Amino acid sequence: MSLVKGKWQASYIVTEGTMYVVFGFRNGDQADDNEGHLWDFLVHDNTGKPLRNAHYMRAFSYPERNYDTDAVNTLKNKDLAAEVTAYPDNLIVQTMLLKEALTKQGEAQIMAKAHAIAERAWQEAASKTEVYSGLSFMWRQLNKPSELEALKTKALQENPNSELATRLTLQTLVETKGTSCDNLSAFLQEHGEQVVPKDYRLYNVFNQYKACKDRERMLFWANKYVAYSEGMASYSNRTLATAFMESGFAPEAEEFIRKAIAAEPQELFRAYMKRGEDGTWLPTSLAGDKLALARTDLHAGNLKVAGRIFLAVQKNEAAYEALNTARKTLQYDKEVAMLFATAAEALARDQEAYEVYWHWATKDRTDQPTLDGLARSYAKLNAGTEGWAAVLAKLEGIWGKKPEPRFTVADYDPNRDPAKDLESTLVQARAEQKQVMLFVGGQWCSWCHALTRYFKQNEKAAQILQDRYLIMKVNFSEENENATFLSKYPAISGYPHLFFLSADGKLLHSQNTGEIEAGVGMAYDEQKVMEMLEKWAGR
Repeated sequence: MSLVKGKWQASYIVTEGTMYVVFGFRNGDQADDNEGHLWDFLVHDNTGKPLRNAHYMRAFSYPERNYDTDAVNTLKNKDLAAEVTAYPDNLIVQTMLLKEALTKQGEAQIMAKAHAIAERAWQEAASKTEVYSGLSFMWRQLNKPSELEALKTKALQENPNSELATRLTLQTLVETKGTSCDNLSAFLQEHGEQVVPKDYRLYNVFNQYKACKDRERMLFWANKYVAYSEGMASYSNRTLATAFMESGFAPEAEEFIRKAIAAEPQELFRAYMKRGEDGTWLPTSLAGDKLALARTDLHAGNLKVAGRIFLAVQKNEAAYEALNTARKTLQYDKEVAMLFATAAEALARDQEAYEVYWHWATKDRTDQPTLDGLARSYAKLNAGTEGWAAVLAKLEGIWGKKPEPRFTVADYDPNRDPAKDLESTLVQARAEQKQVMLFVGGQWCSWCHALTRYFKQNEKAAQILQDRYLIMKVNFSEENENATFLSKYPAISGYPHLFFLSADGKLLHSQNTGEIEAGVGMAYDEQKVMEMLEKWAGR
């Protein structure tokens, strides 16, 4: 970029797949970067028309700039509308515009528009498979499972021998709980293994055979999945190692976790990489630190899984070494700490085990497994339980000084009614003049448990939560997605998810918790967490 006759000019080599480019001045440049604002341009084809999804990509860049919320929404919706004008068949963007307008226009009007869009798209479709994908996204986002089911029935009835119908039958087989593995095998034998697209659905087939504990077929589809996952083989092999471990196939789990560790140098973190002139992937100068962090996290995560597997196959020394290395990076990951303590106990390194259990026991008085480990290692070190009462008394003194977050609903229970829970929580919030945090997740969600622990164990977070918030957990699981309750709030892209409400129930903020993660291990960034809690504390 250079200043020519008072104007900034830049040249940029547009590579395949580039639709939208955003840039800004770096620290040290002899230019004012307008307090962090970014500059951008859309890539056009040779007729002067912006490439497909260029406006769409830009629409979601505005939150990163120094704009207020109203400006972000205005600019975002303007770009989404421009995308639909240029590409009326872009069902993803059509869906987003419908969701944006839902509150103002009402469900009846939005559903009428959605049906019109769906009918036109289906009739004009050059590829029913592609249109089905877009329409299924639309009905899911609008929380209309009955419409999605009707679309599936329509596709199967119109042409039961089509590629789409075959794909839908496969989808039913691999996504339905209790599917007979014999039925899945018969389908694959009839249509050939090539009927499974070379994407995430390879893992779906593997997962169905995992439910049947069919070791031979699990291995076959696991290797298919790894072959598809070139460039992310380390993560893929780790995922498969965990799956084999869950199924009780420890030798296979060990084989795949060793492959995961061996594949680490070839792992591509494309968010932090770029294509070189020879087509190879290279780290970008601006993301070198993030790339290094990602590689450190990958290695530590692999060692964590390896440690668990080595314990299962009674290779305790290997488990100890792997977990001791992992915990140096994953300092705030309690699971790593507990696995390490288990390995230390297995090797009669009781003092090390005791120190780990003590550290974590001081953080949470309700953590019974950790207290049991502490008692066990204490008894081994002291040849009995004499003096244990004094240890508990010391813990009580520590616990008594720690702040504790207030949960009006402390567990993820699919049988609870969140609407009634919120009604009583708001009554309590008004009486105590506090804000409300809706903590959406499930018992299945490991990150949900990690964030709960963080709220309890980080004293700064626990203090502001105790003083200014009531926390209410909302279940999301296969048993109960609480779709009706959650449809009143913005869409959720991952779990856990937090909604901040005032004491009168007004939505203040929707928080993607991925934005407050530490970036290494299953941990959270204290500064980001505290900024979030202080911003919505309602003082």
